[in-house]
Amino acid sequence: MSVRDRKANIFGRISSFRTFLDSYPQLYEINSWKSINLSGGQIEFMIDLFSALGSTEELQNAIAQILLDKLDVIEQNVKDGLKRSLKSNICCNINPSLMKQPFYFSISEFDLLNLFQINPQSPAGKSSYFDVNTGVNSKDMNVFLHSVITNRPDPAAWFQFTPTSEYPQHLRIKNSAIARFTFHETFTIPNDGITRDNVVEVEVNPNYGISGAEYYRNLNDWTDDYIDSVKFFDKEAFVAQLMGKIFGAYGGLGLSTEQIVLQEQIETILDRLSDCQDGYSGESDDSFFTFDNAAYSLMVETAEKKKVGLYEYDRSTDTAVQITLDDITKAFEGLDQTASLEERKVAFDTGMNSIMDQAAGGNSNINENDRLQFKRNLLKNLLNELSLAFGMLLVSPKVYMVILVNMRLMGITDNFDVISFLRSNLNLVNDVVGAIKDAVLQQLMNEIKIMLRRLAKGIAKEMINDNKIKFRKTLRGLMPFGNIGGTIIRLGSTRR
Repeated sequence: MSVRDRKANIFGRISSFRTFLDSYPQLYEINSWKSINLSGGQIEFMIDLFSALGSTEELQNAIAQILLDKLDVIEQNVKDGLKRSLKSNICCNINPSLMKQPFYFSISEFDLLNLFQINPQSPAGKSSYFDVNTGVNSKDMNVFLHSVITNRPDPAAWFQFTPTSEYPQHLRIKNSAIARFTFHETFTIPNDGITRDNVVEVEVNPNYGISGAEYYRNLNDWTDDYIDSVKFFDKEAFVAQLMGKIFGAYGGLGLSTEQIVLQEQIETILDRLSDCQDGYSGESDDSFFTFDNAAYSLMVETAEKKKVGLYEYDRSTDTAVQITLDDITKAFEGLDQTASLEERKVAFDTGMNSIMDQAAGGNSNINENDRLQFKRNLLKNLLNELSLAFGMLLVSPKVYMVILVNMRLMGITDNFDVISFLRSNLNLVNDVVGAIKDAVLQQLMNEIKIMLRRLAKGIAKEMINDNKIKFRKTLRGLMPFGNIGGTIIRLGSTRR
């Protein structure tokens, strides 16, 4: 049976079960589900499952659960996948020893998307950073690196955080720097004698050779501690950042059209890799990395809209709305981590409704069906942006830095641009993209299992009730013969 036929079979069974429970036919053509006719589209398939099993509200509840309560689980799964993939794909399962060994990187080598052109404390900085006011003491390593480059001529050390519920891993070296970073405006690289501008020196073992000091003996331990110490996202700001990305509320992040188009290309590549069939060999396929003229022109058009903060939700009518950063911040201001999970879920629902009201405001052509479809598309966009946000971390400085150090120690000195990095390291990228997809789908599947159990219980209850009815009818059928030997048979009692 093909994948398409299996999908159709699943939707057919769900529809028949719901028809049995609800006592009216579910008016869905099996082939009307979008995911049946797509060649991958696992996210689309999950969304269709939610629609078949329950409603858009159930999907919204599941997404709220992921964003508000399961983000740490997904982050840890992605970190574990990154660690495994670095060891197998970059280090070839070799674990070299670490000496007091500095590495030197030009900013352009590890800031592939020009993130550091954005000031963390600017309005646009809210889209790409968190904990933006604490400089080298920030929990966001990208803020730390930005501060090293812009404000710190002296070395600054990145320390691992004390293991807590937020940083749960048992880190190997306590109270010691994971690495020390020094910025040089002009620097002559030792050994090769080349003078470069804007160089960051990275000491991966700053305590090596100091009597009594703890230091890293091997690359794997250092890599694991580095990745564990880096916080990917701030839970409180993450929802607003995703919504801001969807609606272009950051006005293009202060970047040029070309830079926004490059981000669109990277996200499209990651999306293609995520949707490719299971079992993909990892061999380079240019179809993942090339864009025809029509696709590129659409990216440019989208980038121009993002630069002015417009979100187009109906290309057929050229319908676009402007949702500002202030609108989004205000809509989701109740997501404070001090609030309970239930309070934050209410705030999430309220924020979603507020954004939808603003998007539909003044458009009398939007009926209830249009509104539901728009909400469904918005929830799908949230899931896609969640996956892409994790995927884009591969080329974010705070994660790409550890990849570069692993490469340099293994003798890989290529100076990649962002697309050549993805193309040349497809196994690594596929591993991480797969870990992201699996983590998100697992959380969605957990919610679907709950809905399936609810459906199964309903079916079982109805079957029991149906058998009771048949049993009562059988007993009533015996009533004409009930006065036998002075005994009258009655339902529920007997008397002589």
